[in-house]
Amino acid sequence: MAELKTPTTKAPWPNVDLTSLPQDMIRPWLLPAVYERLQQGLGDFLAELRPTVALFLRFDGIDYDSDAQAGAKLDGYLRWLQSIVMKYEGTLIDLNIGDKGSYVYVNFGAPVAHENNAAQAAATALALVAPPEALNFVGPVRIGISQGRMRAGAYGGTHHRTYGVLGDEVNLAARLMMAAQPGQILVSQSAQPQIAAQFSLRELPPIRVKGKSEPVRVYALHGNARKSRRQMTQSGYRFAMIGRSAEMSLAEEKLALAANGHGQIIGVTGDAGIGKSRLVADVIEQARTLNFEVYRGECESFGVNSNYLVWHDIWRSVFDLDPTWNPARQIEHLKAQVSSIAPGLLPRLPLLSIGLQLDIPDNDLTASLDAKTRKGALEGLLVEYLARIAERRPMLIVLEDCHWLDPLSHDLLVALGSAAAELSILFLYVFRPFELKRLRAARVSALPYHTEILLQPLTPAEAARFVRTKVGALIDNDRALATSFVERITMRAEGNPYFLDELLNYLQFEQVNFHDPAALDRIALPDSIQSLVLSLIDRFSESQKITVKIASVIGRIFHAAWLTGSYPQLGDPRRVNEDLAELERQELILQAPDESDLAYTFRQAITQSVTYESLPYAMKAHLHEQIGAFLETAFAASPEQVLDLMAFHYDCSGKTAKRRDYLRRAGEAAQAVYANLAAIDYYTRALPLQAAQDRPELLMRFGQVLELMGEWHIAAERYAQALAEAENSADAMIQVQALIAIGEIQRKQGRFDDASGWFTRAGNTAALHNDLPGMAKVLICRGTLAAQQGDYGGASIHYASSLAVRRALDDRPNIANVLNNMAIVAQFEGDYARSQQFHEEALAIRRELGNTWAIAMSLNNLGTTLLDRQNYSTAGALLAEALVIQRAVGDKWAVANVLNNLGNVRRELGQFAECQLLYAESLALNHALGDQRALAYLLEDVALLAVYRRDFHRGLRLMGAAQALRNAIASPLSPAEQENLDSRFQNAQDSVGNLADAILAEGRNLTLPEAVAYASTG
Repeated sequence: MAELKTPTTKAPWPNVDLTSLPQDMIRPWLLPAVYERLQQGLGDFLAELRPTVALFLRFDGIDYDSDAQAGAKLDGYLRWLQSIVMKYEGTLIDLNIGDKGSYVYVNFGAPVAHENNAAQAAATALALVAPPEALNFVGPVRIGISQGRMRAGAYGGTHHRTYGVLGDEVNLAARLMMAAQPGQILVSQSAQPQIAAQFSLRELPPIRVKGKSEPVRVYALHGNARKSRRQMTQSGYRFAMIGRSAEMSLAEEKLALAANGHGQIIGVTGDAGIGKSRLVADVIEQARTLNFEVYRGECESFGVNSNYLVWHDIWRSVFDLDPTWNPARQIEHLKAQVSSIAPGLLPRLPLLSIGLQLDIPDNDLTASLDAKTRKGALEGLLVEYLARIAERRPMLIVLEDCHWLDPLSHDLLVALGSAAAELSILFLYVFRPFELKRLRAARVSALPYHTEILLQPLTPAEAARFVRTKVGALIDNDRALATSFVERITMRAEGNPYFLDELLNYLQFEQVNFHDPAALDRIALPDSIQSLVLSLIDRFSESQKITVKIASVIGRIFHAAWLTGSYPQLGDPRRVNEDLAELERQELILQAPDESDLAYTFRQAITQSVTYESLPYAMKAHLHEQIGAFLETAFAASPEQVLDLMAFHYDCSGKTAKRRDYLRRAGEAAQAVYANLAAIDYYTRALPLQAAQDRPELLMRFGQVLELMGEWHIAAERYAQALAEAENSADAMIQVQALIAIGEIQRKQGRFDDASGWFTRAGNTAALHNDLPGMAKVLICRGTLAAQQGDYGGASIHYASSLAVRRALDDRPNIANVLNNMAIVAQFEGDYARSQQFHEEALAIRRELGNTWAIAMSLNNLGTTLLDRQNYSTAGALLAEALVIQRAVGDKWAVANVLNNLGNVRRELGQFAECQLLYAESLALNHALGDQRALAYLLEDVALLAVYRRDFHRGLRLMGAAQALRNAIASPLSPAEQENLDSRFQNAQDSVGNLADAILAEGRNLTLPEAVAYASTG
């Protein structure tokens, strides 16, 4: 172009005075280390030669030209990628996007070095090959890694400069990325030696790359090197345990019982610092000598509502999973493990997602389960799997700090403990006196093979021996200590081993002469554990003290990267790591075993709690807020992983909006997995923070949880509160839901007139606002109310009306549900043909929907109707299919129900021996579940079996037991059922004549356990 046809006004960009820009605007655009050096006038020191590791990652799957969401997709992917890079302390150097694929360049070692940059890069690469489900638009990535000496510094011109790291190994990493197959990580020969011990590598044939005259050796990175997560690390105590001989003998006795197949549970309790952890360490060592497999988990103060927190590491170890493997590899390994040990459990494998923190996709079976059924099926799965493992080798399972046990972990301990009586397993749980009310109820401790070990302070003689032994270990000197010196120390510690131990450490730090009787007169001894802990912390440098304080807010276990991530003011991560190493040398903290990245734990929980409590409230709130903000960023792609953690930290902060949001979200997540106590706790704290328009829905959720737990009175109060607030806000849908919910509680309590009134109000409100789903629900409730009162005609009319609405809405799941109810009423009325018709239609719909659990319920119900119609062969086939599904689900109640019905079929076919076996299993399950209504039906059915065998005395005796049970629980048979039963027993009564009443009375006098035992043998 020679010239412009139309002259233009010269309008250059205005000059920008960069010095006038606020620092908080500039800082996010610069790497922290670079920013600090520039701030300190050390920009010239940016340029340097240093050994670093380059990682190049190529990705595709984003259509930048045609996809309107391309920008949002790229942003989401990069945010997740940056969270991974930040976790492993890398530096994102460059992003390049293009139609044929995009790539990022990440460096480890510049501007901040780490002890093993190659290991950081390898761990990052393994994490990056498995993006979360939300980023499934990104195809399999290709990664190249190389290590070498590179030039780091500022590149560019006078007005535009950027920080970069360049060199020959950078180019090689890029070439390896291009040579990698989708999903593959290639590592150069220069980086391989640095990670060979820690990671699994396979050498590939040499390849040619641009810029190299000879083929280069390469390795494919597959994951972490296999390591056993099962065995605990050595205790690390300097000398043998002093005192506790009686307690240790008792523990050894219980270990011996467990080793011989008589499972045991031990609860070790006592005040902070009393020596619980030390006793447990010795129990673990003793267990090893008896060839026990040892597993350990730890509760956290922030985890009182974190589902299965204490079990996470235990189950990873039991299933031999390494959390650093990508999810696909973990799932395949899990399938192989379960298949080799208990293949029948494979259909339930997705239920393990919550306990392993692993996203295992649901299958047709597990997707159909509600929260309550999922929870029971998961517990059953774990019971069965542990039983199989314990057949090979006895197990010791240790649960630490159970005074912070979350509700689902508590339920699982009860379920596993209840099944342990005949297994080679010892559960050992450790706790300080319970402060949480829900933990005080006798659940595990009520089991007959439970033993509590209460640790008391050391006796004066034991404390004196402790002092002499400890001082000998500290100064390696055999000289005797003065009696007065020992007495003053033991008196101050009051028999607390932790206080004794740390008090002597403190004296050594103060360079006290242990052999000078007057030395203690020249020093002020701490007068409590709290003051001692603070004195010990005060001896560290300022940066070390700050590090300890921030760590105490994170929790007893904390990741090194979280410290600087939550509190960047700590400065250089390298120096923070040095501070942590010094704190570890001083035995204040320990490296946490088996963590996928660098993590530590406070050696004593009391150190963490005292340090935390020493912080002013405002500082604690500020730190909690910063930790919450860090977690939001670091886990932006998968916040559900740390939802409880974010709820905990934000609830301790001053950020009301965040508290409101995360407490509610955590409550909803807890409710979804049947963690009812956790949900109640979250909702209780969230409710006062909600805006007026959001409260009614939360109150309804609150009431639903309470109702599930049988807290009907409190649930009704929440529903009434929701109703009142919904009326104020004109929320008609919530009004209908609340009216129905209150009516249902009245119905369940037998207050039928009151329930009818609430349902009438609900129906009127739904009709007024044309709420069709609400109207259908009201009609269902009215039908159930009528059926419960014996008005089967009225029930049928209400159900039919509800069905018409559901059909109009094309609500297929609820159409099947209503048909199922109509079939049951028809069966009660003795109209078995109509019952069969309804059940068959419901079953067909459920098969089309693929709802496996609902299919099993329909199979069972249809089977019972066909049994009543004397179509025994078809009934048996349907019930057998239902039993297979319910065994796969692990729903014990459903299994027991199907067993009973299938037993009835076998009875009618004359297969009496098989029938008795089916009844016996059903009796055992229902008795364990405490389902007395089901037991009444079973006693009647077993009584009929006896009549069929012409054992009339046995039949009448069992009938009497059934009558007594029905009277006790106020659950009579329907008229049709009673008429059918009476006609079947007429022959037995005629045969025994005048003895009938006396024999029936014998059965009525049996206790329920006696009646169950009598019915189970035959």
